[in-house]
Amino acid sequence: MMSDKQKKFGIAGVLIIICAVAFYFLYWTKTPVYSINLIREAWQNHDTVGFQQRVDMDRLYTKAFDDYIKAQETITGEKITNVPLAAGLLEMLKPAVVNKLKTETLNAITEQSSQVQPSTTSGKQDQLAKSMQEKANAKDNVVKDVSTINQEGKAATVAITLHNAKLDKDFKLNVTMNELDDGTWKLIEVANLTDFLIEVDKAEKEKLAELNKPISEELNKSLQITGGQMNLRNDGNPFFTSHWLTSSATFSNNSDKDIKSFNYKIRIDESKNGPTLGTYNVSSTLSIPKGQSGTDYKRIDLNPFKDADKAVIGCNFSTTNLTIEITSIEFADGSKLELLTKVPDVTSVKK
Repeated sequence: MMSDKQKKFGIAGVLIIICAVAFYFLYWTKTPVYSINLIREAWQNHDTVGFQQRVDMDRLYTKAFDDYIKAQETITGEKITNVPLAAGLLEMLKPAVVNKLKTETLNAITEQSSQVQPSTTSGKQDQLAKSMQEKANAKDNVVKDVSTINQEGKAATVAITLHNAKLDKDFKLNVTMNELDDGTWKLIEVANLTDFLIEVDKAEKEKLAELNKPISEELNKSLQITGGQMNLRNDGNPFFTSHWLTSSATFSNNSDKDIKSFNYKIRIDESKNGPTLGTYNVSSTLSIPKGQSGTDYKRIDLNPFKDADKAVIGCNFSTTNLTIEITSIEFADGSKLELLTKVPDVTSVKK
């Protein structure tokens, strides 16, 4: 039998364990990471009320709108916010886009969807909302890790590591959270969304280039560029000058089939090793029988208010470097050979 001293020690030991577990549980439930889990559970349980208690969608999507525009300006090289008319239009559209994203988020939770469904309507705000959803690419991301990286008072930053199955790469989102009166936390915004979108876009382009390399080799083997030239023209109007490019490119059909039509991309670099000024996609209906050649003539109108076109208009065109890349071929028998325009879904790759 145990002595009284042993009993007291045993009881004290149990109490210490109980207190330690209770402290750990209470501490855990008060952490930002635990609140991230509450958001996940609200989504999985189709609890729109609980989700809204843990996510400030107004602030989240308002900042996301601004960050998306910044990311697109960096990705495309076009500073649309520097154009007063465009900037004003974006500000007018912002409340409608935010409301659209909020509505579709709640609908997705209610309809037991694993992601926000893209809009199918054609309004400007719907197109922007759809584009933001597609760029976020939520369906390809799986949460790999969640950790608090900074906590000061009632504010915290939580790092969410996402694994993108389609790109087979990890990305990190840093979300900002504020502490609520009950000690739990509310997600208010994504701190690094602009950088995240730029990083994902870069990874997609790298993956796409990798997948397209063998296709490009086959395209260039089938249809070879044997000559051509391009000139920059204008109409000399002193008040509003019109600018355009004229191009003539000769192609040789080296495949074993007649070519019905094809597409190609013209890239204009400032110099042989210089930066790219502009790229132009060209569609040709020129038919070229196998073993023969043909010349395609095109006029490309330039817009002086578009950054890329403005750069081409203002450059020393005689020193530029021109590159033509075949992007697709349609053969007379109905078959096609074309570059991928986006990275296929994981299920598509496996098939």
